[in-house]
Amino acid sequence: MNLTDFAGEARLMAATYGLAGHGLAPALPAGFPVPAGFEFDDWFDVTDKVLWFKETTFTGLHFVSPSADYFAFIGTHNAEEWAEDMEALPHDWVFLDGTHCEIETGFRQFYTEIFFHKTGQPLQDYVRTLAQAGRKSTWLGHSLGTQPPKIAAADLYGAQVVAFAAPKTGNQAFADRLRSRVLLNSASIRNLADLVPDTPDAIYYQRELTELTFERDYPDIADPFKRVAARHSMADTYCPACQLPAA
Repeated sequence: MNLTDFAGEARLMAATYGLAGHGLAPALPAGFPVPAGFEFDDWFDVTDKVLWFKETTFTGLHFVSPSADYFAFIGTHNAEEWAEDMEALPHDWVFLDGTHCEIETGFRQFYTEIFFHKTGQPLQDYVRTLAQAGRKSTWLGHSLGTQPPKIAAADLYGAQVVAFAAPKTGNQAFADRLRSRVLLNSASIRNLADLVPDTPDAIYYQRELTELTFERDYPDIADPFKRVAARHSMADTYCPACQLPAA
């Protein structure tokens, strides 16, 4: 596998980020790169809790064909959100077949709070339906958005996962489970200068997918926070690595 093999997935992820904050209509904008053979079905929301208030935030898209599903999830929009979503503490996780592992607590919470916009069905319940039906599925994500694809695919057989700038999800038991179930064309695409894929703690949390790496730093950016963000950017760093124009 090469980075250029995932140019289409990178393009879809960048376009999905472009929808955030602009409101979503029943149909996607003209020219949106819908995966070949699929139709747009719905978008995903996630519940955000601030003190006693609740609000929902767009977090991804769902496409369907007669025999398969296609998912794309975006990550956090800033460092503050990232700090809130990653707690770095392991939490017990039970797969659909009753076996156990441990995954990072914040990632677990994020996954369990994602739901379909139109129906309100939790993503976790839909994954159970996919597993029972044996439908094929492809899962894309960037940053925090790589966690739903990895957690879901560990409960399925034969899913493809393409993860951009993915933090590690769980312990060795989770990593072994995911590797044993995904298709061989699954990959984790990583900028070696990006700090996010090194989180959480390397001693306990394990990498899971075949890695395709590149290195792009920004020595001309003086502000350290902006430099960290640039290294992690889907549009400005990961798309060009797949030979797509930067945003």
